[in-house]
Amino acid sequence: MPYDLGLRCYVSGWGKTGFDQGLSSVLLGAEVNLINDSICSHAYQNMKNITSNMVCAADITRGDSTCKGDSGGPMVCTIEGIFYVMGATSFGSKCGARGHPGVYAKIGAMLPWIKTMQRYD
Repeated sequence: MPYDLGLRCYVSGWGKTGFDQGLSSVLLGAEVNLINDSICSHAYQNMKNITSNMVCAADITRGDSTCKGDSGGPMVCTIEGIFYVMGATSFGSKCGARGHPGVYAKIGAMLPWIKTMQRYD
């Protein structure tokens, strides 16, 4: 699947509801756009390296993204009306506040590892 800039995606989780707030007691979700890696790298230049196995997303105008406690949760995107799981929440800073997008592991890049984790009970 193509990770095109501006692609509209959806994230969900039971993580914190804001930077200084507690965990949610209900499943929350947000709409986000895939954003340029250079914007993401700038936001995290002193913390983490953004690699080709990662994609960054946020709603820059509203500051929506994932937050602490959402790690591992899905990022699904629609392409021609079909939903695809394209990311898994990895990390972020300040819960999607402007200039602090969420960082997601690209599922496509992780498929070889995912397949080794399959269990047949």
